[in-house]
Amino acid sequence: MKTIEPPMQTADVYVAPVSGLKRLAAIDASRGWAALYVVSFHLAMMPGTGAEAPEWLKPMISAGGSGVTLFFILSAFSLCHTWRVREGEPNETRSFYIRRFFRIAPLFFFCLLLAYFRDVWFFGVFQSPRKVLLSSTFLFNLIPGEEQGFVWASWTIGVEMLFYALFPLIFAWANSISRAVAFLLLTLTTALAWDHLSHSFGLAEPVRASFVHFSFLKNLPCFALGVVLFHVYAKYAPERRRYQELRGVLALSGVFLFGATISGNMQFLFDGLYWLGVAYGLILLGQLIGASRLVVNSVTEFCGEISYSLYLNHPVIVFLLSPVYKRVYQAPLSPTLHYMTCLALTLAILIPVSYATYRLIERPGMRVGNWIIQARAVRGGGLRT
Repeated sequence: MKTIEPPMQTADVYVAPVSGLKRLAAIDASRGWAALYVVSFHLAMMPGTGAEAPEWLKPMISAGGSGVTLFFILSAFSLCHTWRVREGEPNETRSFYIRRFFRIAPLFFFCLLLAYFRDVWFFGVFQSPRKVLLSSTFLFNLIPGEEQGFVWASWTIGVEMLFYALFPLIFAWANSISRAVAFLLLTLTTALAWDHLSHSFGLAEPVRASFVHFSFLKNLPCFALGVVLFHVYAKYAPERRRYQELRGVLALSGVFLFGATISGNMQFLFDGLYWLGVAYGLILLGQLIGASRLVVNSVTEFCGEISYSLYLNHPVIVFLLSPVYKRVYQAPLSPTLHYMTCLALTLAILIPVSYATYRLIERPGMRVGNWIIQARAVRGGGLRT
């Protein structure tokens, strides 16, 4: 196992310990699975694609939107992991916000520009300056009727950015397993109260339902679960060899809970979305204790590395391939082969495109963020003593 190296000091300048940050393969691979799950979901569920999941797969594909739930869990876990490593860095909160902005904004702004011209070209719609401003400032999730943004699938970005804004405070308070559990219970209570309160907003029911479903408060428990999982992992990871026999139990428990939830047997007390989050959490803990090569491998880790690009690029790719899907479904194949052929075709195009945007947009954006942090450290004399 690689150890975390201490921060380097060169020419009296603090350099963030990026090289010493131990990546967790199970986290990267889980991001890959989450992205692939969302792609499989939208392939079958986006209106007008012409693709449809076979009957035997429909319950599982219909739950594919919960891949976003897994993304939120992994996001909170990863933020806790990196914050713990960088704790004590001069201006650590400012550096955190800079890193997060340049991790998310470059690709999002690129997709925002493409989405504007997509709507003009294909639908004859010119997005209003108000919509553009709300998306550009990541505030769209706070406005009823605008919560999804006009970049397809970008509602998650609005939720993520709000969580980033609060994360330093959350991590400072929820700094143990017991406090993290208390935070999770608080967010669940708040989500229930938010849903009840929303009926007094005077919104039309479809608008209210959409606003609540995609809202920050509705999805905050998923992040809170990620914080709980991090503290459990951080406490027991040094002795994880003692718990090897638990990895199978955790994985099977998660799979059982997942199956029970998508079959409609876990619709009590809380939304099924949260039960799926617990299922993912159990599986993730099992993989962190001891990874299965079926789950954690070079392919899923690679997909995890480019998962942000996979996520933002896939709706447009699916939309553009819709005429091809319709032709595939005219071929004399079984429903399963119809769907799998369309999925394979989608991934064959989506993965190279996403790798390109990752290399050309995401990585340069991250380098700019790190450069700004180091430049500010030089001007501020950021020597760590």
